Amino acid sequence: MKRIVSLFLTLLLFTACQPTPEQDVVVQKDVKEMLGKAKNVTEDVRPLKEQLCVPDGSYTFSTSAVEQRLNITVDAPVTVPDTSALPIVRVRKARFQKELALTTAEYFLQGETVYDRTREGEPVFDGEIRPYVNGEYGDGSYYYLNLSDKSTVRANAEGSYKTVSAWISATDKGFLENDLEMLGYIAYEEGRTVNYFEGAVRPADTDSESFRLAKQRCDAYFQAMGLDGEYALGFASEVPGTPFYRIYYMHRVNGFDTYISADALDYSSYAVPWGYETIVFAADRNGIMEMHWNSPIEIKDVVQERTALLPFSEIMQRFESMVKVKYAVATGDFGGKTGTMTVQIDDIRLCLMRIREQNGDGTTGLMVPAWVFYGNSKLIESDGTETYNLRYGNGSSVPCDLFPVIVLNAIDGSVIDFAEGF
Repeated sequence: MKRIVSLFLTLLLFTACQPTPEQDVVVQKDVKEMLGKAKNVTEDVRPLKEQLCVPDGSYTFSTSAVEQRLNITVDAPVTVPDTSALPIVRVRKARFQKELALTTAEYFLQGETVYDRTREGEPVFDGEIRPYVNGEYGDGSYYYLNLSDKSTVRANAEGSYKTVSAWISATDKGFLENDLEMLGYIAYEEGRTVNYFEGAVRPADTDSESFRLAKQRCDAYFQAMGLDGEYALGFASEVPGTPFYRIYYMHRVNGFDTYISADALDYSSYAVPWGYETIVFAADRNGIMEMHWNSPIEIKDVVQERTALLPFSEIMQRFESMVKVKYAVATGDFGGKTGTMTVQIDDIRLCLMRIREQNGDGTTGLMVPAWVFYGNSKLIESDGTETYNLRYGNGSSVPCDLFPVIVLNAIDGSVIDFAEGF
């Protein structure tokens, strides 16, 4: 009996929540070594939140650097999957199939005839996909749904229009787009077109009746496509001055949440360009006004069912060190001698995120556990110019709905670089 108690106490010493180390941490990236660390996993069946010692409530933190010109503030809820382990899953860069493109068009058009404004009274949608031969990729290898390449409209008495565009790459050339879009009933107000994807960021009240009905419209699309349960709500914001919501969905890989992308941009400096899968709707209680779906993925196989993850305290210690280093460089490089930068983090999530599979052909990747710190950054340059969410020298004039301030690999704590792909 004494031996059993002694063994139990020894196990507690190794599994209890450990204090955060005090020294700064610099992690060298090595995918092969990271995969090796992932195998050092136990058969612990406790929830991940308990295993990783994630405290209840929001995580708060603040710091400054660059002579007080960089200020970082964190006040964010921490979301951890309700599971005892996260896997590593291999995925492939996919393409929209003709059947999905046609079904999407039929779903949104609902039997209405689509006309081209430039050819009075001439219907253009005949349910076929044809080679695109009038542009840069005029060799016929770039296919699109025949709706007069994104300019097709259906005018009505209110002066609104509806467009469905499906751009499909039918070649292995990696630089071709892979988008499925529905631009529907974009209303004119005071001589301008309403842009559902710009304006101030204001998170949606997801408990409201109006949002619940808008989300039902989006869920119905996936159900109609036979994809019920494969995609889930990721984030939602209100469209300023309208009753509409911007509703972002994420691809659930083997039942697990994934990184929520607000754009399909790819910052890779090598190999085949491959943006992160992005699915966003503009919708209200009456229906979907726009849909954009970019860079789909295909699940290939499970590399590892369970992975060893760093404790939450160690992840946060690395975060506090690396976020300051990352944005101190940006402040110095782009802010000049007097420019300032503020970084605000509002949401922290543990999920699966794709990294590149090294030494491959650039079309496969590994979905690995990662901590994503969502928020916004704001740079005020010496001349007063404001730039939000600066990344690789590019930024925006307005805040983004969902910006990954920094992403840490949950296995080894390294920063996942959008340019490097790992």
